[in-house]
Amino acid sequence: NDFWRTCHDNNVIISISTYPININIEAIERKAREHKVYLIYDQNNSISYSTINKNIMSKWHIDIKGRQNYVASYFFCISAGMGDCVTLREGKIFVCFMAAHIKFFNKRFNQNLEITDKDYIDIYKVNDIKEIHDFLSKPFPFCRYCKPLKVSPFTWKPTKGEITEWV
Repeated sequence: NDFWRTCHDNNVIISISTYPININIEAIERKAREHKVYLIYDQNNSISYSTINKNIMSKWHIDIKGRQNYVASYFFCISAGMGDCVTLREGKIFVCFMAAHIKFFNKRFNQNLEITDKDYIDIYKVNDIKEIHDFLSKPFPFCRYCKPLKVSPFTWKPTKGEITEWV
Protein backbone atom coordinates (compact mmCIF):
# COMPACT_ATOMS: atom_id res chain seq x y z
CA ASN A 1 0.00 0.00 0.00
CA ASP A 2 2.92 2.38 0.65
CA PHE A 3 4.02 1.88 -2.96
CA TRP A 4 0.58 2.75 -4.35
CA ARG A 5 0.14 5.73 -1.99
CA THR A 6 3.55 7.07 -3.03
CA CYS A 7 2.63 6.67 -6.71
CA HIS A 8 -0.61 8.57 -6.16
CA ASP A 9 0.99 11.32 -4.06
CA ASN A 10 3.67 11.91 -6.70
CA ASN A 11 1.48 11.59 -9.82
CA VAL A 12 3.41 8.53 -11.02
CA ILE A 13 2.09 6.78 -14.12
CA ILE A 14 2.56 3.01 -14.16
CA SER A 15 3.43 1.57 -17.59
CA ILE A 16 2.60 -2.11 -17.88
CA SER A 17 4.40 -4.39 -20.31
CA THR A 18 2.03 -6.21 -22.63
CA TYR A 19 4.44 -9.03 -23.32
CA PRO A 20 3.01 -12.45 -22.50
CA ILE A 21 4.40 -12.76 -19.00
CA ASN A 22 2.61 -14.31 -16.07
CA ILE A 23 1.39 -11.33 -14.03
CA ASN A 24 -2.07 -10.62 -12.70
CA ILE A 25 -3.05 -7.54 -14.72
CA GLU A 26 -6.53 -7.47 -13.15
CA ALA A 27 -5.06 -7.23 -9.64
CA ILE A 28 -2.73 -4.42 -10.74
CA GLU A 29 -5.62 -2.55 -12.36
CA ARG A 30 -7.74 -3.03 -9.22
CA LYS A 31 -4.96 -1.65 -6.96
CA ALA A 32 -4.39 1.28 -9.32
CA ARG A 33 -8.10 2.16 -9.28
CA GLU A 34 -8.24 1.79 -5.50
CA HIS A 35 -5.33 4.22 -5.08
CA LYS A 36 -6.22 6.45 -8.05
CA VAL A 37 -3.00 5.72 -9.93
CA TYR A 38 -2.99 6.07 -13.71
CA LEU A 39 -1.99 3.04 -15.81
CA ILE A 40 -0.84 2.87 -19.41
CA TYR A 41 0.15 -0.09 -21.52
CA ASP A 42 3.58 0.28 -23.16
CA GLN A 43 2.48 -1.38 -26.39
CA ASN A 44 0.58 1.78 -27.27
CA ASN A 45 3.27 4.24 -26.25
CA SER A 46 6.48 3.24 -27.97
CA ILE A 47 7.66 2.77 -31.49
CA SER A 48 8.88 -0.79 -31.60
CA TYR A 49 8.05 -4.13 -33.07
CA SER A 50 5.82 -4.76 -30.05
CA THR A 51 3.47 -2.01 -31.23
CA ILE A 52 2.41 -4.36 -34.02
CA ASN A 53 2.47 -7.65 -32.12
CA LYS A 54 2.95 -8.10 -28.38
CA ASN A 55 4.70 -11.43 -29.02
CA ILE A 56 7.51 -9.66 -30.87
CA MET A 57 10.34 -7.88 -29.09
CA SER A 58 13.19 -5.72 -30.27
CA LYS A 59 16.67 -7.22 -30.02
CA TRP A 60 19.24 -4.54 -29.18
CA HIS A 61 22.70 -5.50 -30.37
CA ILE A 62 25.72 -4.61 -28.24
CA ASP A 63 29.30 -4.01 -29.39
CA ILE A 64 31.13 -5.22 -26.26
CA LYS A 65 34.34 -3.54 -27.42
CA GLY A 66 32.63 -0.11 -27.58
CA ARG A 67 33.84 0.74 -31.10
CA GLN A 68 30.69 2.51 -32.32
CA ASN A 69 30.53 6.25 -32.93
CA TYR A 70 28.56 7.32 -29.87
CA VAL A 71 27.06 10.42 -31.53
CA ALA A 72 25.80 8.42 -34.52
CA SER A 73 24.50 5.67 -32.24
CA TYR A 74 22.53 8.21 -30.23
CA PHE A 75 20.97 9.86 -33.26
CA PHE A 76 20.03 6.55 -34.89
CA CYS A 77 18.59 5.12 -31.67
CA ILE A 78 14.85 4.52 -31.95
CA SER A 79 14.26 5.52 -28.35
CA ALA A 80 16.97 7.92 -27.13
CA GLY A 81 15.63 11.10 -28.71
CA MET A 82 12.03 10.19 -27.94
CA GLY A 83 12.47 9.68 -24.20
CA ASP A 84 10.92 6.21 -24.36
CA CYS A 85 13.59 4.56 -22.24
CA VAL A 86 14.50 7.18 -19.67
CA THR A 87 15.29 5.24 -16.50
CA LEU A 88 15.70 6.38 -12.91
CA ARG A 89 17.98 4.02 -10.98
CA GLU A 90 19.58 4.69 -7.60
CA GLY A 91 19.09 8.45 -7.87
CA LYS A 92 20.48 8.65 -11.39
CA ILE A 93 18.60 9.39 -14.61
CA PHE A 94 19.77 7.47 -17.67
CA VAL A 95 18.60 8.25 -21.21
CA CYS A 96 18.86 4.55 -22.00
CA PHE A 97 17.59 1.41 -20.27
CA MET A 98 20.70 -0.45 -21.44
CA ALA A 99 23.06 1.95 -19.67
CA ALA A 100 20.95 1.89 -16.51
CA HIS A 101 21.05 -1.90 -16.25
CA ILE A 102 24.39 -2.83 -17.86
CA LYS A 103 25.81 -3.87 -14.50
CA PHE A 104 23.64 -7.00 -14.67
CA PHE A 105 24.95 -7.83 -18.15
CA ASN A 106 28.52 -7.23 -16.96
CA LYS A 107 28.07 -9.51 -13.98
CA ARG A 108 26.26 -12.28 -15.88
CA PHE A 109 28.73 -12.42 -18.76
CA ASN A 110 31.90 -11.29 -16.97
CA GLN A 111 32.17 -8.12 -19.07
CA ASN A 112 33.21 -4.56 -18.25
CA LEU A 113 31.08 -2.19 -20.33
CA GLU A 114 31.88 1.06 -18.59
CA ILE A 115 29.43 3.56 -17.14
CA THR A 116 30.89 6.99 -16.40
CA ASP A 117 29.40 10.03 -14.71
CA LYS A 118 28.74 11.39 -18.23
CA ASP A 119 26.23 8.56 -18.89
CA TYR A 120 23.68 9.74 -16.32
CA ILE A 121 22.64 12.75 -14.32
CA ASP A 122 22.41 12.56 -10.55
CA ILE A 123 19.04 13.92 -9.41
CA TYR A 124 20.55 15.05 -6.11
CA LYS A 125 23.09 17.28 -7.86
CA VAL A 126 20.96 19.12 -10.43
CA ASN A 127 19.89 22.69 -9.98
CA ASP A 128 16.75 22.73 -12.13
CA ILE A 129 14.67 20.80 -14.66
CA LYS A 130 16.40 22.52 -17.58
CA GLU A 131 19.64 20.79 -16.60
CA ILE A 132 17.87 17.42 -16.84
CA HIS A 133 16.27 18.30 -20.19
CA ASP A 134 19.64 19.35 -21.57
CA PHE A 135 21.22 16.08 -20.45
CA LEU A 136 18.43 13.98 -21.98
CA SER A 137 18.78 15.66 -25.37
CA LYS A 138 22.46 14.90 -26.01
CA PRO A 139 24.55 11.85 -26.91
CA PHE A 140 26.43 10.23 -24.04
CA PRO A 141 29.55 8.02 -24.00
CA PHE A 142 27.79 4.70 -23.31
CA CYS A 143 26.20 4.93 -26.78
CA ARG A 144 29.53 3.63 -28.12
CA TYR A 145 28.40 0.12 -27.14
CA CYS A 146 25.17 0.19 -29.14
CA LYS A 147 24.39 -0.74 -32.72
CA PRO A 148 21.04 1.00 -33.28
CA LEU A 149 20.87 0.16 -36.97
CA LYS A 150 21.02 -3.52 -36.05
CA VAL A 151 17.88 -3.56 -33.85
CA SER A 152 15.90 -6.54 -35.07
CA PRO A 153 12.64 -8.28 -34.23
CA PHE A 154 12.39 -11.67 -32.55
CA THR A 155 9.59 -13.70 -31.03
CA TRP A 156 9.22 -13.08 -27.31
CA LYS A 157 10.39 -15.92 -25.10
CA PRO A 158 12.16 -16.25 -21.76
CA THR A 159 15.89 -15.71 -21.95
CA LYS A 160 18.30 -18.63 -22.15
CA GLY A 161 20.86 -16.45 -20.38
CA GLU A 162 23.32 -16.56 -23.29
CA ILE A 163 25.49 -13.65 -24.40
CA THR A 164 24.47 -14.33 -28.02
CA GLU A 165 21.09 -12.89 -27.17
CA TRP A 166 22.83 -9.52 -26.89
CA VAL A 167 25.91 -9.46 -29.14
